[in-house]
This record gives sequence, structure tokens and C-alpha cells, in this order.
Amino acid sequence: MAYDRERRQKFADYLRVLAVKCKVKQVDIAEVVGRTRQHVSHIFNGKIIFMGEQFKDASDLLYKKGASNCELALLNRLFVEAKSSMELQTINLEAPVDPIKQIIIENLDYLTPSELVKLHKEIETYKFNHLKKADKESTET
Repeated sequence: MAYDRERRQKFADYLRVLAVKCKVKQVDIAEVVGRTRQHVSHIFNGKIIFMGEQFKDASDLLYKKGASNCELALLNRLFVEAKSSMELQTINLEAPVDPIKQIIIENLDYLTPSELVKLHKEIETYKFNHLKKADKESTET
């Protein structure tokens, strides 16, 4: 069916995007899922799809290498669509994201590396002060 091929291709396209973003090579995924590079290449080209456990292992690797929960939720939805031959766009599988966090994340791309370093230091200082305050409050009670 043409729809099955399109769904596999959508999954493959997004898998490639995440792999590039996370600097994960096909050979890395092949090692994790216990298959050959050729098998993983067929998945990356949309010819075939992962088995359930293989997908779990591949997505765990992407998560360890920096893929966000939202990105993995979309990849998971595309995987389920390709595997089941059903369209799931009407079902929201993504976890709700705090709007303030989302705004901050979206604006990080506009900061220079030195600004990111400053922001990171501010966040670490805030976390340290927050933990220090919480520790002080717990010892007072």
C-alpha cells in the first residue's frame, strides 16, 4: 500500500533528522539494536520498520545523546503510525509542556555561546541558592 510506504518514509525522515541532531550514526544504532548496518540503512530509507524492542533501544540511545522528550514523542507517534498503518494525528501523544519552559527553549537558539554560558551560570547559581534555602528550611523544622 502506498500509505504504508508514506508512513514508513515519514518515520525514516524524522529518524534521520534526530540522528543528525544527536550525532548518532547508523552503525551506532545497528550496534544497539543488534542488527546489521544494512538492516538499519533500510529503516533509515523507509523500506522497513523497527521491531518494537529495537525501536525502544534506538530511542533510548537517541535520548541519551540529547533528543528531547517531545522529539521522541513525535518519533514514537510516527513509529506507531508506520507499524499500525493508522493515522494518529488526532490523538495527542505528547506530554503537555510548561509554556514558560517552551518559550525559554525556543529562544535559546538566538543566544550566542557566551550568552548561553552566562545563562547556564545563572541557572546553576539559582539552583544552588534554592537548594541551600530548602536545606536551611528543613533543618529549622
